[in-house]
Amino acid sequence: MIMVASATGRLTSVLPPSALVLLILVLAALSGSACDPVHSVTYDNRTDTAVTILYNGHFEASLKPMEKRTFDVIKFSQATFEARDSAGTLLYRETLTWAELNERAWKIIVTGPALPGGSPAPTQSAPASPSP
Repeated sequence: MIMVASATGRLTSVLPPSALVLLILVLAALSGSACDPVHSVTYDNRTDTAVTILYNGHFEASLKPMEKRTFDVIKFSQATFEARDSAGTLLYRETLTWAELNERAWKIIVTGPALPGGSPAPTQSAPASPSP
């Protein structure tokens, strides 16, 4: 049993040692299971305009021209990333799985106006324009 002295100097029992050990074990188990995996994701604005980054339709960050910033993202099964300029023009949109974002080295790179169907991966190039 744990004894604590009160303001009057009287000893008072607080918790038996077994209850204290049990409480610590329960709190440790809860804290370990309450954390979702996270990873740092870098947003890289390679345009000459400020952009707003949206993560699943919600504001994530504002980036100045040529600015790069990193944020922690909680693990997801699938998420949509967008970048828009100050006029609301879509510059980037991509729906990715956690594994796909990992394959891209945890980077979202904004290079210019979005193509129909989404933006190309940073390692891909946009299709060539047809010759007139």
